[in-house]
Amino acid sequence: MPKGAVSPRKVTEVAGLRGAHPAVTQALACLEDPDYSLGELERILRSDQAVAARIVRLADAAYFGFRSEVQTVGQAVALLAHGRIRTLLYRIEAEWRLNELDQGQASDLRQASQAAAAVAGLLSELLGREDPGEMRLAGLLHNAGEWLLGHKGKGWGMPVGRAGRILLENWSLPPVYGTVAEFCQTPLDPDCPAAYRSRVWLVHAGLHLAQSQLGGGAADGALARIAAPVREALDLDVGVATEILGTLPQRMALEQPQVRL
Repeated sequence: MPKGAVSPRKVTEVAGLRGAHPAVTQALACLEDPDYSLGELERILRSDQAVAARIVRLADAAYFGFRSEVQTVGQAVALLAHGRIRTLLYRIEAEWRLNELDQGQASDLRQASQAAAAVAGLLSELLGREDPGEMRLAGLLHNAGEWLLGHKGKGWGMPVGRAGRILLENWSLPPVYGTVAEFCQTPLDPDCPAAYRSRVWLVHAGLHLAQSQLGGGAADGALARIAAPVREALDLDVGVATEILGTLPQRMALEQPQVRL
């Protein structure tokens, strides 16, 4: 390990995190079984009231575009594809862990996370690039390093993005999320893996649009802060940015958990 690097074990120790959420862990294991049944998955999700409520909330009609409102875990399981269920479970686990890390002290970071999640998902939908659910989670976790270092102090001798990547890898999330956390502020870094570049760029654009909304700025100002090659590659213009900022408050409401996991 390079001098000055921080091990995943040290990240966990410093963050003071507990183990994974049992119901989510069981549900993810269920999905790994090629012969799993929807009934068994539903049973596991319903075994934890908070997890069940969050699944229903995230599977809301306005979130995934279903024609009718999702009101039960059974409906959510029946309507969502395998990959989307897995992404929602990662999302719930991440929210739970952020709650443990936060301890009620990071309201500004939480708002920034939720805004970036909403915008990254909207960009994905409008531009037809990547999976919107995955991009929402990537947006939510883009500042994971700030959650960690901001809460525990910054005397680690490492970039915030790198700290976020180590933290998310330690949580056993797919590598896309750690990569986005590391490079979303520096999207043109040559070390950014090509396989994840599109998703890094979407979150980079999303977080600047989100910051503009939270700060009361205009769409053209937000566009100016997005790296020019990213803006051009995504074909972003004032019209798209204005549309996103106009619907952001409603989308942010969907990002907020209604119960503490």
